[in-house]
Amino acid sequence: MTNIHIWVAVFILRTNNILCQASCGDKQTVIGAEGGDVLLPVHQIGVEEVTWVSVNGINNFARTEPGGFLRIRDNRYEDRLYGTTDGSLNLTKLTREDQGEYRASILSNPGNRICVQLYNLTVFRRLSEKDIGITLVNVTGNGTCAVALLCAVNGSGVTISWRRSHDREIHGINDFLHVPDPETNHSFTCIAQNPVSNASRTVTPREYCQPESREVSGSGPFLFYWMIIAKACEILLVGLFLSINLCLSRKQ
Repeated sequence: MTNIHIWVAVFILRTNNILCQASCGDKQTVIGAEGGDVLLPVHQIGVEEVTWVSVNGINNFARTEPGGFLRIRDNRYEDRLYGTTDGSLNLTKLTREDQGEYRASILSNPGNRICVQLYNLTVFRRLSEKDIGITLVNVTGNGTCAVALLCAVNGSGVTISWRRSHDREIHGINDFLHVPDPETNHSFTCIAQNPVSNASRTVTPREYCQPESREVSGSGPFLFYWMIIAKACEILLVGLFLSINLCLSRKQ
């Protein structure tokens, strides 16, 4: 048997071994915060060793054994990994680059049984008040003052809600808030939440009801509407011009 036949046989055996590995259970969802740490747990009995693979990568990056034994095979994980007494893996100093899918090949006794456990890691940033921006969308006058506000948050996976001051109930579960005139003296708080943190910012809508604020803030929406109308007219004119040219070319 030539060397090439040996390599093919080894490749087939390894491929069959991977494909025949049973699943340890459902894929586990793991959530962590930037700079924090997470645990990739192993729940099997009689664990001998666990080989850890990042699906985003190519090679095995670590191996653990019960008792806290850890062998790191990728320098990018130095000083960031810790083994536990049951063979689980603790990943610390998280960054957004760590998120993705991980696979643990778990060797257990008796029977030298191998099963595969999948994990899906998502890393979120910790929110602060600086991540929240509240923008005035519109102010209506004529003797009264109703205010429309928009809350925007820097970050992904964020849920936004509004709460009126001294109220426990949520006033609105979205980024837009309309405040009628009788309520503009109350303070309203925009609350931003993700799976690892929450932050808030408070505003009093009556502050936007001053004449100078109304004049400046109110011009924004009207200017926006005029821009839309102008763009629509431009599209209609171009379409009309093309239609006339098409008709003339057909007559010729």
